[in-house]
This record gives sequence, C-alpha cells and structure tokens, in this order.
Amino acid sequence: GGGGLGGGGEEEEEEGRELVMFFMLELPGAAQITTWDMLRAGLLLGGLVHGIGTMRRMVQSKSWFEAREREVLGERAGSVARLERVAVLPSRQGQGVGSAALATALQETDALGLAVFLATQEERNVTFYRRLGFAVIADEICPIGATYRSWMMLREPKPVGEQHGEQRAG
Repeated sequence: GGGGLGGGGEEEEEEGRELVMFFMLELPGAAQITTWDMLRAGLLLGGLVHGIGTMRRMVQSKSWFEAREREVLGERAGSVARLERVAVLPSRQGQGVGSAALATALQETDALGLAVFLATQEERNVTFYRRLGFAVIADEICPIGATYRSWMMLREPKPVGEQHGEQRAG
C-alpha cells in the first residue's frame, strides 16, 4: 500500500476560488510513475509537439534524477517522503502562502516520523526550503542536454511542537 498526502491551497477571491499553490507529497511506498505510464499519458504526443530529442532528454533526466536520489539517500531510499512540483502563483509568491501550506503538510510527515526529500533547480528555493528545516545533501549538475544545477535536500522529522523553528515548552 502506500499513498500520498495531497497538496494545494485555495483562497477565496471576490469572483470565486483561485488555486494559488500546488504541490505533491508522496509517502514511501506510493506507486512511482514509470516510463510506460508516461507513454500512456501522452509522451508520444509530446514527442510530436516538442520533438523526439526533447522527449528523450526528459526521460533521460528522469532516470538520472531517480538514480542520483537512490545514491544520495543510500539505505534510506524508498523510506522517505518526497516533495515534488511545488508551485505558487507568481502574484502570490512572498506572501506566506507556500510556507503555510508546506508547514501544515510537514507537520503530517513529522507525526508519521518521516524525513522528506526534494530536489530544486532554483537557487532562490534553497533559502526558502532551509527556512522550513531542509538541508542540502547534494549539489549536482545534471549532465543531460543543456546542463543545469540541482540541489537535493532532506528534512528530518521534527518532534511535535518543534516545527518551523519553534521550541517545545519544557
């Protein structure tokens, strides 16, 4: 079994509801997306639209990241939660939306005693994630296509009451 904690945040707006944030938090044991899943979901169409070379690099990048994650995590690979696809509307960034939503999700992983892994390709995100308790465990250059830098980060579970830098009363 396994599963994932859903992610996302919505806030009321005068003219209805607006999705302002999205993220995926996968728990250990959740089914992973395979290349076959990607093909069934339209990867071949992507090849027609974006070019076969682009799609080949995407699949190669996915394989590279999965291999690096296994190497970096070592014995812990497959036993930590994974935070992926974090996005906040540009107009809402810097307003605490992402911090608040992720803090709530991280309290859930803390309650489960799970560490959380993520990878980001934006240097400014490293500071953001550090504020949430993540530490850089690898700083890599992805060698696929036009190379780019990737920071792999891990957050160890916090005892209840110590999330977000709070200290337990005692």
